[in-house]
Amino acid sequence: MKSRSLPALLLLLPALLLSATALAADRWYEVEVLVFANLNGDVNAERWPTNDSVTLALDGAIPAPNTAAPVGAGTSSGVPGKSTPSAQELLRLAAVAPAQYKLLDAFKSLSRSRNYRPLLHTAWRQPIGTGKNNFKVRLVGGKDYAGRYGVQGKLLTTGDEPATDGLWEIDGYVRLSAAKFLHAETELLFRRPSVPTTGTAVVAAPTTPAPAAAGSAAPNLTWQTGDASVASEDWLQFFKFNQSRRLKSNELHYFDHPMFGMMIVLRPLEPERSGEADSE
Repeated sequence: MKSRSLPALLLLLPALLLSATALAADRWYEVEVLVFANLNGDVNAERWPTNDSVTLALDGAIPAPNTAAPVGAGTSSGVPGKSTPSAQELLRLAAVAPAQYKLLDAFKSLSRSRNYRPLLHTAWRQPIGTGKNNFKVRLVGGKDYAGRYGVQGKLLTTGDEPATDGLWEIDGYVRLSAAKFLHAETELLFRRPSVPTTGTAVVAAPTTPAPAAAGSAAPNLTWQTGDASVASEDWLQFFKFNQSRRLKSNELHYFDHPMFGMMIVLRPLEPERSGEADSE
């Protein structure tokens, strides 16, 4: 029996070695993210898709620490595909205390600015690689409009479906991976009332600070938002971007949209190795 099983083991050996090598190559990073609104963004600069064509692929996303990201299944917030992360998945993110954030000065600058407003500032530690360590991290923050608008952005008085999990000002995910280089895939949705409202939205307590812009807009960027043809109607406009780009550790990277933006920096938590993922 042992001799007959030896060839099968030999056939499996390359796959086992490859899996072990990939696991060993995954490194832990501290990730800090800062999302902010552009208060001077011109919504009429171009025509956008309607709200019902703006979607988020949040399937399997693990909530970022220190955010309002809901943990649970359902589609009540207008973002189908949500699923409840397992306890093992949640352990793959380690929260960083707000006092240890490195972009606090940037957040303060944005908070004082007349042109920008911080929406979300958080940081965490995670392994970055391929396979199981190539996962989505859910980003949620800003105001919760669920008390006034429904999942399609219409007033609840119009019969729009309520968003029982929240209808946050910013929602989406970032997925970090590493092969030869570090890479970030982002999908973010920004929601904004089409006309000024008076305090019916619930303001989420700021978990911590947000960014100061750096760098230039990256390639591979597309954005979407709700139709802005009726400026006088009170409804919630949806703005979305998808962007993918290569990153380098210890550098601040800027993801741009006419209405909002995101800053992200990755810091390795272990000594650099030869041939590391973010080497040039």
